[in-house]
Amino acid sequence: MKSIIYISISALLFLFSLSESSASEPDSFIIELNNEISLSIPLNEGLSIEKSPGQFPMFEIKNSENDEFTLLVSFIQTRKNDIGKGIPGSIVKAAESMEESAVEEELEIIKYDEGTIPIHYFVATDKNSKPEDYKKLLSGQTAIKNVFISITLFFNDDDFDLEPLLLMLSKMSLVNLKAPKDATKLFLTIDDFEDNVVITDDLLVKSMQVKILYDSHEMYEQFCGKVIRKEHFAVESGGEKGSVIIMEYDGNNMDKAKSFLPSLLYGDGAKPSAAHPEEIKFVGNFLIIYCFEQDSILKEKVKSAVLKKLAE
Repeated sequence: MKSIIYISISALLFLFSLSESSASEPDSFIIELNNEISLSIPLNEGLSIEKSPGQFPMFEIKNSENDEFTLLVSFIQTRKNDIGKGIPGSIVKAAESMEESAVEEELEIIKYDEGTIPIHYFVATDKNSKPEDYKKLLSGQTAIKNVFISITLFFNDDDFDLEPLLLMLSKMSLVNLKAPKDATKLFLTIDDFEDNVVITDDLLVKSMQVKILYDSHEMYEQFCGKVIRKEHFAVESGGEKGSVIIMEYDGNNMDKAKSFLPSLLYGDGAKPSAAHPEEIKFVGNFLIIYCFEQDSILKEKVKSAVLKKLAE
């Protein structure tokens, strides 16, 4: 009898563990919008996200196991806090511009409001699609405060289930970043990644200016304050590798640091380039430097993992 009871309890615990894991929340991918605010996308299981090449903030979401769809999501920040009010009109104009190339005579605007933010969208079938192209397109728009979000989904199957992707996208949210108490909070481990990564204490930099700043930061104290502590770690995966540098400054001169350091690291352009691809971020009294190639896929995954820690 005891063995039967034990087996029954074990079975119940097993079933409970299954239900608990199946109800777990999707993993989120965080995208930096500016120095204070970032956007969180709750990725459904099996999906991967990569930044599309170029300066425009556009991300591509795909199924890791097949190519049944491609989802593009782009973001534009505006000065208006009520950008969402203009969306129904703008999606109507987008639909009208597509009608000539669509099989459908009239494209219906649909409002999806099952999640946190409503999405207005239409679906069009390309009358001139080639065999190697996707034949159907979903074009949608939504907004969170002053962030306008454009959604473009390419797919083929007439019976394709849009619901999971629309629900996922309707749960996007803005997250405020908080300065860490110390640099160790920003250290990453293999548990912060879905892919296989190797984390080491290597210092991998792409330009001499970053190397000098890290090794000889005392040279610049009069321009941007004193560095209290500095740390670094490296991440390697899929043939890509790079380092994350974390420098904690005396907070009295952070405005000077924010003004001086971009020019020091980038020159006249004051922004990343092929010659100076490192990206910098200020959070409180901390300077974070991402030392990766300019269009590195791994860099975006590392940035998302660090931003998650800043959002906790």
